[in-house]
Amino acid sequence: MTRVLGQWRGRGPTLVAALQEAVSAAVLDGQLARGTPLPSERSLAAALGVSRVTVTAAYDALRAAGWIRTTPGAGSEVQLPDWLDARVDASAPRVDGAIDLTLAAPGAPLPVYLAALARATERLLRHARSPRAEALPGLAEAIADRYTRGGLATRPEQVLVTTGSGASLALLARRFLRPGVAALVESPTYPGALDLLRSSGARVVGWPVSRGWDPEQFQQLLRRHRPAVVYLILDFHNPTGALATAAQRRELAQHARAAGARLVLDQTMADLDLRGPDAAAMPNARDGAGTFRIGSMAKTVWAGLRVGWLRGPATDIRTLNALPETYYFTPPTLEQLTALELFDGLDDLIVARRQQLREQRATLLSVLESLPQLRLTQEPLGGLSAWLELSGQMSSATFARHAPQLGLRLLPGGRFSADGTLDRYLRLPFSLPQDTLVEAGRRLGDLLQVAER
Repeated sequence: MTRVLGQWRGRGPTLVAALQEAVSAAVLDGQLARGTPLPSERSLAAALGVSRVTVTAAYDALRAAGWIRTTPGAGSEVQLPDWLDARVDASAPRVDGAIDLTLAAPGAPLPVYLAALARATERLLRHARSPRAEALPGLAEAIADRYTRGGLATRPEQVLVTTGSGASLALLARRFLRPGVAALVESPTYPGALDLLRSSGARVVGWPVSRGWDPEQFQQLLRRHRPAVVYLILDFHNPTGALATAAQRRELAQHARAAGARLVLDQTMADLDLRGPDAAAMPNARDGAGTFRIGSMAKTVWAGLRVGWLRGPATDIRTLNALPETYYFTPPTLEQLTALELFDGLDDLIVARRQQLREQRATLLSVLESLPQLRLTQEPLGGLSAWLELSGQMSSATFARHAPQLGLRLLPGGRFSADGTLDRYLRLPFSLPQDTLVEAGRRLGDLLQVAER
């Protein structure tokens, strides 16, 4: 708790006000997740070097404002004020000519893509007599071969081809989640995953990772909530761009396995390694036989190519393949054929994509140097976006509401949170062309002036 509160004493005119502000700010920043038990008044007073009267008064004020709740005999825990969820709008309004910063996805590599599409169209004639779209064995074989060449031996029967990462996660939620059952996710995380998990009726629990992965806190959350599914993005995390070490992966997998949770690794960003040529090899820890891995062509090739996959235990893949809804998550035949054509030259395509993204990342970082109100939490090592902290008391929800009038579309930080916190954070993608990023920076500067008035 003392680590989370940091240098809290200067946050208010009195110690009580300063402590109240520090705790509520830690909740808003996602460092104290909903349901986190708080220390007793006596133990926190001792840890902070203040009187118990000070802590009692701060807890009373936090309770009155809706930040904590206390159960006699059980202590106090974090909750969220009723007004907090109302600030998080699921979508930004569309405005003609606006630069859309709500999506982190690249455009299609047109020459390569169109050539693959032309070859796929020629091959389509062999499948045109089939009355329905079915998963093509050759595509599962190509995906399995790519895993095997990457160091993870994989058989085609361990691969289920889907219409994308969302479809893969939806099938897993259908298989392993029920209303009220917990699903543990990072906070921040991919908003689409949050929506899918919530739609299953699961109780989504956030694990604060804005400052990195903390295996000890992860283990505590597993014990407290006993989730059926743990969904993590350890390869160039969305939205921070962070990369977990092999040691962190091993420890997290061990904790999940010990807790009986199904570990789901979203690896849609794994190929977007933007580190230099001398960077260490990608960590490839063994995550256990029960781990599921989600992949997709949306981030490396194009989001318009609706082809993804799920790698997991062969018995579970057979069970998922037998679900009635799996058919509706099978890509159209032409899409599968196009993906299969792209796999032949995928390594070269990824090399070109990485170079393009390195240049666009450099442009965004340069733009941010002229916007000191937006602090980069960490330099993204890969992926498609940067995670920023707003200075002062700025609210990203308010920021996003003002954005359309200045020709921008933004997602507030709360959309990346399991519980509507992270209001002082903002994701900015660098998947747009460099000239667009420069213009977006100019408009962000104007927006900051409006927000600071």
